[in-house]
Amino acid sequence: FYSTRIEDAWKVVERLQENPWDTITLHYDAGEYSLSMHEDGSRTVDGPVWATAPEAICRAAIAALGRKDPPPCQK
Repeated sequence: FYSTRIEDAWKVVERLQENPWDTITLHYDAGEYSLSMHEDGSRTVDGPVWATAPEAICRAAIAALGRKDPPPCQK
């Protein structure tokens, strides 16, 4: 599941930090958010652009898992 609540999305960020991601960056541009993650020298994941930070965070994490279709949203 993914969430639109920032509290839940932040738990996802904390969980990502426990994994091999060296750099996790939340980008904001013109009212849209995206998240990029970089693994030391080997892999970069650029998440999709969304209207909210929580969705950008959760969907980038889903993309990092290699999933194309996200599970249902929990609000």
